[in-house]
Amino acid sequence: MKKEPRSRLWLRRSTLSYVERYPASVRRVQQVMRRRIERRLRGRCEGRDPVDEVGLEVAAERQQLLAELDLLLVSLQQHGHLDDQRQAGLWVDAWHRKGHSVRVIRQRLLERGIAAELADLVVAEFQDRGEGDSVDLAAADNYARRRRLGPYRRDPERRAEFRRRDLAALARRGFSYGVASSVIDRP
Repeated sequence: MKKEPRSRLWLRRSTLSYVERYPASVRRVQQVMRRRIERRLRGRCEGRDPVDEVGLEVAAERQQLLAELDLLLVSLQQHGHLDDQRQAGLWVDAWHRKGHSVRVIRQRLLERGIAAELADLVVAEFQDRGEGDSVDLAAADNYARRRRLGPYRRDPERRAEFRRRDLAALARRGFSYGVASSVIDRP
């Protein structure tokens, strides 16, 4: 039986360790592992000519590891260890409970490496569970309750004094004026 090179074993162990430890999209895992590959190979070619023997070996190993990474990511997707749609759904639920607007949720999905089409699909599925602004209204209410804004203030007599500040806090979270005012002005 042919012995597998140490670098391929390292790549497999490192990738699996990352996937087990952090919830991530396929693109995010690919970015992290590419950085790890570069960091691993950087020490071997520092201060050397990129066309000498060592430089060419490093370049060949880099190409081999990147090809192996692509195969490994496909395998992880096929076995269900990496599923962008499932992960995006989990993130959407968590962020909604924390009080993020649908607009902010979509933006955060894109930042986490979820494709724009998939982000739109997951957000649309999430919005279909509610009716219209009710999803954003529930998220704004969650945020107001957690931050003690509007009707959740400890001192109800000073509520009018903080109205503009409370509206601004909800606006910074990505909520429309209509949604923010309906939460803040609620008795």
